[in-house]
Amino acid sequence: MPVKPLSPVDCIGPAVERTEKLMFQPARWSRWWRIALLGLATGEFASSGGCNSGFRDFGKLSNPSGGAPGGGPHIPEINAALIASVVAILVVAAIVLALVHLYVASVSRFMLFDSVAADRYRLRESWSRWHSHGLRYFLFNLAFGAIVLCLYAVLFGAPLLAAWRAGLFTHPREHAAALLFAFLGMIPILLAILLPLAIAHLFIKDFAIPIIALENITIPNALRKLWGMVKAAKGDFAIYVLLKIVIAIAAAIALAIIDIILLLILLIPIGIVAGIIIAAVGTAAFHNPVTIAIAVTAAVIVVLPLVLFVIGFVAAPAVVFYVSYSLYFLGSRYEVLWNYMHPVAETPVPVVPTIPPAPENPPLDMPPDPSPA
Repeated sequence: MPVKPLSPVDCIGPAVERTEKLMFQPARWSRWWRIALLGLATGEFASSGGCNSGFRDFGKLSNPSGGAPGGGPHIPEINAALIASVVAILVVAAIVLALVHLYVASVSRFMLFDSVAADRYRLRESWSRWHSHGLRYFLFNLAFGAIVLCLYAVLFGAPLLAAWRAGLFTHPREHAAALLFAFLGMIPILLAILLPLAIAHLFIKDFAIPIIALENITIPNALRKLWGMVKAAKGDFAIYVLLKIVIAIAAAIALAIIDIILLLILLIPIGIVAGIIIAAVGTAAFHNPVTIAIAVTAAVIVVLPLVLFVIGFVAAPAVVFYVSYSLYFLGSRYEVLWNYMHPVAETPVPVVPTIPPAPENPPLDMPPDPSPA
């Protein structure tokens, strides 16, 4: 263990060396795809995005020509109850998938830590080893998320409800100034909430997870132990956060450029195959909305795994670097983690051959005494 704790800048060199050692010396496919999978599961390198909803244009589908008869293909009317049922099923499915992903990500966070710290990559063994820790972390995430939702409901739901009751949304043009003032007033509140939550999430996944894993303690106890380290070196932890943001931005730009190039190369054969299928089936078949839905679903099923594979494959070294960087920063202040990352090879005890004892001489058979004549 170093005599003096490493600064955030000093941790970059050892993290790069560990990344080169684990990923490139030598480069092994078995290790690479497992790290990519754990990176996707934990979201270590992924950035969240949004999608635009097209339900506001759904009413135009029944008559795309704007009301002129015969201006487009006839699409049968869909029952409103059927639409409501489908939407309800999709919402429930989305919630279930989100919970499953959170559960897998909670266990995978410990698996990723162990893979980088101890160079162990057997997923089944790692899942069994860290499942109990990940389950507690999953429950903690659920509780933490519920608290955050309640906090947002109080801070934003109550003002919005008051504005709605006051009639500000009935005629928004007449109350544009008040709505703009309220919106601008919510921005500092939003930042004041999001910034501490983001820092807390960063510290939990970077620092609390190793403490929980190595000492097998509860999350509150690990956070109290971590808080003692933070109070002892506030400046180093603050610089760590800032430097982590800078590194993440630089890495995200570099990875995005590589991903775009590889995805464009990958889309060429996909486009060729899609063109062949359309030419074979004919464009008339795509006038049916059912056919369009099937085609879009099939495209998503085929293309999405390929896209995720490319993103995970490219970002695997970055995942190892991110984890190594946090481990070296914490390990230089936490001896248990440092020893876990640098196990001391045990000196083999020389085996002294045992000499079997010499066998006892069997008693000599004495001849009987001759009897006197």
